[in-house]
Amino acid sequence: MIRIGSALFNADHARLGEELRHTEAAGVDFFHLDVFDGYFVRDQAFSARTVKTLRQLTQLPFEIHLAVKEPERFLPALKEAGADLVFLPAESTLLLYETIYSARELGMKTGLCLALGTPLHLLEAALPMIDSVLLLGRVTGEGKRGRDFNQLVVERVRAARRMIDERGLKVDLQAAGGLETANCVEVVQAGATSLPLGGALHHEPDLAAYVTMLRGKIEKAAGADARRLISPIPAHSRPVTSQPSHVGAYKVLVASRSFGKNCPETLERMKAAGCVFLPHAFEKAPSETELLKVIGDADVVVSGTEPITAKVLAAAPRLKVIAKHGVGYENIDVDAAKTRGIPVALAGPVMTDAVADLAFSLLLSLARQIPQANAAVKSGQWPRLVGSELRGKILGIVGLGQIGKAVARRAKAFGLELLAHDTFEDTAFSASWAVRYVSLDELLKNSDFVSLHAPVIAQTKHMMNAERLAAMKATAFLINTSRGELVDEAALFEALKAKRLAGAASDVFAKEPPGDHPLLKLDNFIATPHLAGQTPEALQRMGENTGENVLRVLRGERPLFTVE
Repeated sequence: MIRIGSALFNADHARLGEELRHTEAAGVDFFHLDVFDGYFVRDQAFSARTVKTLRQLTQLPFEIHLAVKEPERFLPALKEAGADLVFLPAESTLLLYETIYSARELGMKTGLCLALGTPLHLLEAALPMIDSVLLLGRVTGEGKRGRDFNQLVVERVRAARRMIDERGLKVDLQAAGGLETANCVEVVQAGATSLPLGGALHHEPDLAAYVTMLRGKIEKAAGADARRLISPIPAHSRPVTSQPSHVGAYKVLVASRSFGKNCPETLERMKAAGCVFLPHAFEKAPSETELLKVIGDADVVVSGTEPITAKVLAAAPRLKVIAKHGVGYENIDVDAAKTRGIPVALAGPVMTDAVADLAFSLLLSLARQIPQANAAVKSGQWPRLVGSELRGKILGIVGLGQIGKAVARRAKAFGLELLAHDTFEDTAFSASWAVRYVSLDELLKNSDFVSLHAPVIAQTKHMMNAERLAAMKATAFLINTSRGELVDEAALFEALKAKRLAGAASDVFAKEPPGDHPLLKLDNFIATPHLAGQTPEALQRMGENTGENVLRVLRGERPLFTVE
């Protein structure tokens, strides 16, 4: 069946509860509610509190159009309010994929909303990750110009339906925005499966009669197609995409030790597509020599931290894709891969929260000497270690990308003031979260805590050298959850040993495992074994995206995320 919904924005807001009950009794299938903050759309529509109040009156699904400047800030409140699905504006949502995953983690379905002028190609990469698409038409006006817009919506629905069906996806396709009865029939014939109706429904004197009439017209005009049922897709699962056509098998070498453990269904999808996993005996990241012995027949490499060098690539004549099980790619000779025309696919922003959580955990551990206190008590001591409060202190974030921003959000909750250094300045984020962009020298000079979130490139290797470490306060702390190569470890050892730096914590080392490293002998140094991304949630997302990247390339499509 085609779902008919009520867009409550068009209802009488003075008596919303009564309107909701009246509309439900008319036979609608779901409610569509707008949550705006006045930034993109002048009206502020409903608050999460209003949504929560209305949620108590019905069991029908609540689908939210969230047009706000920073959607992630609204997601927890909408989850608490009882939202079932959240539509994100495709053209204006910063960190779109991160926001999609954040909503999924909270147990909500996700969708993309595209205004009339938004190019449909924005859907292509996101379709496998979402549950619904909402195509909007006109938002004001009832004249000829508006009716011309409605015809454009019909054409866009037809194009989006082809895009969805060609990929074998089960994605709900919605059309809305000033549609009249005849347009509703046309968009369903074009492939729409849900109609969130606003004025067309709420301006009718007899809602039940209109819903019954519209269902009849749709089924009569569209025939069997009108009975297309979109099965609910759990928010935590991924739709099964079409599989690559293949003759024989694709041989897959998995060099990442953690790939597949948290997403066995991804392995099954790959096997169903003709992937055969090559046997190996890697107990740790393989060396170049070890890779050379086994990579010759591989069509696919799922990469962890092993060295994918030009020599390794030359030994793999069949290689079609390097699918990084992670986000950093400094272990891969990208230039050599490009020369061969081999795409380097990345898992995308799947570890943001996991890494940010660990970075802030290490910050707290340094501030309150938690590892030292734990060791002392377990050894029979009872010291009263003095730590540092966070409120009013300054955190300097080097690299304000997705993870840096996530750390900033956590820091604000603890009352820290924020400085940041980044080549690309996100002024919208800095204005919203009171982050001040400064030079690296100024950041190091003024920060009580410095957290590193920069990539390793020629300009950043050993960026924290002896000179820059000396520029930090003697009472300051350094946290590194990015890459070990960012820090001159010998210089860090000297600074910590001489107490020119109060403490440091690192989840990463230039050589891993670090072995008998001098830093590990210092009481004011905390080490963890590169575990920032090691949460079940992050590993599941990472595995799903890695597998999807492999399948996309084998189908002749672009991966979700690539190194350009």
